[in-house]
Amino acid sequence: MNIFQKRHRILEKHRGERFTPAQLKAEFLNTFPAVNPSSINAADCFNTPTKKAGCTCNECTKLGGFAVNRDGIVDMGASGWNGISSVYTPTGARGVGTQRAVVNAPFSQPRMSDPLSGFDWNKVCARYDAACRGFSSRSSHLKGLYAGTLSDRALYYTLVASASQRRRARPGTEWYEALLYWKLYSQPAAVSNIDGWMRSFALTSLDSLLAAIPPSLPRDVHDILALVELIGRYQLPGTKTSTSLPLRTTLLHVLYPEVVPIFDQMVLKAVGSWYTAANQDAGILGRYIPHAWALADRHTAHLTGFQETPIRLIDMGLWLVRNLGY
Repeated sequence: MNIFQKRHRILEKHRGERFTPAQLKAEFLNTFPAVNPSSINAADCFNTPTKKAGCTCNECTKLGGFAVNRDGIVDMGASGWNGISSVYTPTGARGVGTQRAVVNAPFSQPRMSDPLSGFDWNKVCARYDAACRGFSSRSSHLKGLYAGTLSDRALYYTLVASASQRRRARPGTEWYEALLYWKLYSQPAAVSNIDGWMRSFALTSLDSLLAAIPPSLPRDVHDILALVELIGRYQLPGTKTSTSLPLRTTLLHVLYPEVVPIFDQMVLKAVGSWYTAANQDAGILGRYIPHAWALADRHTAHLTGFQETPIRLIDMGLWLVRNLGY
């Protein structure tokens, strides 16, 4: 069997189920452990509106449609192409999907730097706490388990702990609203949007997303970008547009704190890769993810003994460097 046939052999077993590229890749590697992970390209079998260049899977072409439809359900081609070409034709254009944007990212962009050389990690938590001036334990967006939470980091710990239990008790409306507040409280204008956003919140959408994503995630850029794109299908408040990468990565970070870094303006400014709307560019996200991993690995000797993961500590350090010049 070739790589296309192996993918479809796995997908056929999940006909009628909701399935993600990350799940397909994980099951593929378990079934065919000798295959190079970089050759799987799980997302090729998924119908996403951003596939402007057409289908790249020979087996999907034989079926007459993508094996996984636009709703993320395995229907083995029954939904057809939805206007996407059955033949792959490279376009060379930007904006051809979250994952392809990584491949097409301009090579002329400046190299991301490491501004954390000499950073005093012993003081990172104290300095971070002191810098979180906008946080309010009395915020109306902190309810139930999260009501009265005293600090940014305390709220973060509770959000992550709740997310880690999602297979037994999925986080609910209060968790999601607290997550939005945690990410946005330093931006009063953005916080003012939360009430309106939550009026359109559907708990079933959050439940469906949490059911669709894998319990764990490897350090694989394409797997993460596939999940970033998947979030858009569920139309959760603050994540509905393809440019809402800061909130989408925040959601994924809380779900996978060991693997997914938060992607926003502050970290990009710290590593020297900011330009207008860079935090909405999937190509830049694809470059930043491995850069954050490299920083965590490079400074790993200083990142032990904390409640936060190394990935989160790198985010905190970059925020302090940019915001306060530490």
